[in-house]
Amino acid sequence: YKYVTINGVEKLVETLWFDRPKFNPDKAENGKKEITKKRNLSKSNDFDNRIRAIKRARQCAFDYVLCTQSLDTFVTLTLDKELIDRYDYKAIIKKFNTWLDNSVRRKNLSYVLVPEYHQDGAIHFHGFMNSEVLDLVDSGVQKNGQQIFNLGIYPFGFSTGIILDNSPCVRVKVAKYIWKYVSKNVNAETIGGRYYLHGGKLNKPRYEYDNKLSDEINGDMFTVGGCVVKLARENL
Repeated sequence: YKYVTINGVEKLVETLWFDRPKFNPDKAENGKKEITKKRNLSKSNDFDNRIRAIKRARQCAFDYVLCTQSLDTFVTLTLDKELIDRYDYKAIIKKFNTWLDNSVRRKNLSYVLVPEYHQDGAIHFHGFMNSEVLDLVDSGVQKNGQQIFNLGIYPFGFSTGIILDNSPCVRVKVAKYIWKYVSKNVNAETIGGRYYLHGGKLNKPRYEYDNKLSDEINGDMFTVGGCVVKLARENL
């Protein structure tokens, strides 16, 4: 059972169940060696491996955004060609990571960011950050009734930020956004070998483990603030 806390209230958001015994209530896995062996055998299939990697990345990014309410600002970060080579990921990430790490240590920045290519091949980032440390500056522009800010903290080019409503339904929607945004095309290569960047104080779900018959949970749907998340089943 997967639980997340939103607005101080813990909610059951997912039940993951298996078609044979896998977990003991104390979290110890059954048949771990057998599972590992099967996974190793599949390494010859690059496409299957990529699908699994994408699923893991999507789930982790989704969980961070869903569980961390301080990630209340949707940001777009572009790169000024006079300051940094926008087409060279290694050059970008060297400076970008230094800035992110310093901001985490000195300002308590938290972030989940996804790199993306412009049509001309330049790189920019979309994602979520905590507004309290961004030095937001009113841009004088509104979009769909929402005020657009610039990030005073950001040193490498043009930036925008939109403050999000932190209601449970919006929190679910923005988490689903990052889920979809992590490798929108399963045939695409990662940018610099990473699907997303993350750092700072990020929360994770809480898990409980139990043994139940499948018909005890079949058909159940769980919600957060009235928004259905999902009911999942994994076949091993």
